[in-house]
Amino acid sequence: MRLLVFLFLIAFAFSQEPSGQCQSNPLKDKEYCRYFWVLCKNLGIKRLDAIKSCLEKSQSYDDGVKCFERSWIEDLFSR
Repeated sequence: MRLLVFLFLIAFAFSQEPSGQCQSNPLKDKEYCRYFWVLCKNLGIKRLDAIKSCLEKSQSYDDGVKCFERSWIEDLFSR
């Protein structure tokens, strides 16, 4: 579990390049820089989609708050 969080943080750090091409990254020539960027982007999109669908289904404020309590890792492994 800690390893997944660590890898996510590394992916997030490497994905901070706005164009997604790792231009200003010292590891820009490395293929794993692009891999981490794609991984981070896809995980973020999946999490946002899950939150959006949960909010659309919620009937009250309390139900909406619960949408943000679930871990993104749980969502990832539940698929």
